[in-house]
Amino acid sequence: MKNKLSDRENRVLNMLLKGFEEIEIAEQMELTAKTIKSDIERIQDKWEVSSVAGVIVEACVRGLLPAPIMSELSPNTIAFTSDTLNILQISEKFLAKKNKMSLKKLLRRTAYFKMHLNIDEFLIKHVLSKNPQYRDLWLSIAEWNVDSGWFICREDSGIYLVGSLSMDDPVPVLEYADAESACAVYIKRELEYLREG
Repeated sequence: MKNKLSDRENRVLNMLLKGFEEIEIAEQMELTAKTIKSDIERIQDKWEVSSVAGVIVEACVRGLLPAPIMSELSPNTIAFTSDTLNILQISEKFLAKKNKMSLKKLLRRTAYFKMHLNIDEFLIKHVLSKNPQYRDLWLSIAEWNVDSGWFICREDSGIYLVGSLSMDDPVPVLEYADAESACAVYIKRELEYLREG
């Protein structure tokens, strides 16, 4: 199976989950840091995530490893999850201050623009699944914000569509069976649209 992790990748994953940094994993496994970095990148590719935090969350969701207790997670992973929750909470502030403050200004206040590479769609989906009230708030923002950027809508069939309203950069409309996946893609793409704009 192409997405199956090798024995070494599983060992690297176990050590990542316990909070070890790349250099520490390399020392313990008597390999180079470059080799460990490559192993981590292969895990990210196989699981279609873009950060170490995403790998750790995905491992727990897949049931490959027991859900870690907070004291066993690396400080970076805890911070990424906390930062993601802070970003998702912007939806409350934005809807409460509609027309008083732009979403972009609120994002600047969270420091999202400095940490955007650490927050991927999978991590957003994970946090949304634990906090469905934010999913619903972001769906409201998507309905309200139909002039530019990205959109999300639910078809009568129950399929969620996510796409770009930008004529400058046309992208295909993406389809998702569940609201969390669609909302995670919408949030990440909309935030990136605002960050780059």
